[in-house]
Amino acid sequence: SEFENDYLTIVGAIKASRNPLIAKTLFAAPQASRFLNGPTRQGADHRSGYQWAEQLLQHHPDLVDALSWHEWLVRDLIATEWFYDSIIEARKLSQKYPKSDGVARPLIISQTNISSGQSLSPYEQDTFFAALWWTSVICQSIRSGDLAQLVWFKAADDGTYNKGLVTKKRGQFQLKPVGLAMSFLSESMLDKSVSITNPSVEVDIAISTKNRSSEGEKDQISIIGVNKSKRKQTLTLTLPESLRFSGGIAQKLNKDLTIEDLKFQQTSGGTVKIELEGEDIFTINATL
Repeated sequence: SEFENDYLTIVGAIKASRNPLIAKTLFAAPQASRFLNGPTRQGADHRSGYQWAEQLLQHHPDLVDALSWHEWLVRDLIATEWFYDSIIEARKLSQKYPKSDGVARPLIISQTNISSGQSLSPYEQDTFFAALWWTSVICQSIRSGDLAQLVWFKAADDGTYNKGLVTKKRGQFQLKPVGLAMSFLSESMLDKSVSITNPSVEVDIAISTKNRSSEGEKDQISIIGVNKSKRKQTLTLTLPESLRFSGGIAQKLNKDLTIEDLKFQQTSGGTVKIELEGEDIFTINATL
């Protein structure tokens, strides 16, 4: 196919470089608009990321170092499980056509946003809706433990694609609500993801851990989550013994963009009970 021929031409030219640093370049493909569905254009059924990736992996498994694609147009807060499904299918496909050296390929969503191109809604991009959406996408993308990178597009508004984490008003850069959510969550995403099943279609959570790096430290655990519903929710988690903790710091980001302490209850049996207001984004950080 044209796609396969173009890819081989580019990879071959780079690997043939006399500069050893350039020749060692790693390649991520297929960089499709979406992975399981095709782009929103004519002939989309023949342009899905899955099809392009399988074509390359089947014939040239050692020329694809990572599977990478974009995800757009998942606008419904309840539909963000699409990210989880796409990641699982990408993992299965990569395992079906392994590299000869046995090294697992990283999975990367290299661009994502609620909207694609210039099809932008200020309601989506500039309000707390985007913060809820991004938190939900992060939770869905983390929970299998398979995704290596997740990238919001773009970092800042540029006048044409006003879909950034940051905007400029009266000569000053300001974080949008989605940027504030990103900042709020960033310190609570640790090294290793714990595979979980979401407790509700209206509440998404993700759990990650970090092993101690020195004798004086303790292992850490973090829980992040979002109540996508406008109604109150009671979230009950029963953690395995290896992940049980006592105490911890719990906070929530409200839709008025303020941060408050979050109260939660724990039992000796490893159950954590959290009372959430409508549209709460929350974090719990503790040591094990």
